[in-house]
Amino acid sequence: MYKELFSHINDGQLVSLFSTSGDDNGFIVGFILGVSEESVLIKEVDQYGSFDGFTLTRLNDIYRIAYAGKYENKLMKLYSQKKDNNVFMPDARRSLEDSFLLFGSENHHLISVLMNTENGETVSGYIDSFTSENLILNCIDEDGQKNGKTIIDRGQIIRIACLSAYEIMLSSLYEQSGGMRDGFHVPQR
Repeated sequence: MYKELFSHINDGQLVSLFSTSGDDNGFIVGFILGVSEESVLIKEVDQYGSFDGFTLTRLNDIYRIAYAGKYENKLMKLYSQKKDNNVFMPDARRSLEDSFLLFGSENHHLISVLMNTENGETVSGYIDSFTSENLILNCIDEDGQKNGKTIIDRGQIIRIACLSAYEIMLSSLYEQSGGMRDGFHVPQR
């Protein structure tokens, strides 16, 4: 899959990635921004042709890719009619995963992390810090309330997403609940 995905980096073509985990009906669609031996970074497009965040997913979780089909062409027509100013370019001096985590951390984006557990546990929050082994999050629950900290073994991460409709909704709920004043995290926009 690596070579096929690599050939689509910044080629302007929508690609569908089919995976074995997650709650995204088994696939995501978007533009390939980067590929490493372990991961692929995609700028997601939703079923209405609108930007739906950035997602980093493990290559070993992808079992099929599709492009230039009816579905991708339909979404491309819809996407091309909309303004999208969301840009992220991976830092070539860092690993794709480190570059993505740094982007989320420096821009104070809420992220969601899907882990390799029996039930595919997902945790959302703001990045506190990360090392080559661990990711530490200031957790935000599904109601937008702070929910402590968690340390995640980076080897167990399947997918990381930010700026999708879900993360934007959680971030908004958190800010509305006074999250900007409680000292836990101060989002900067």
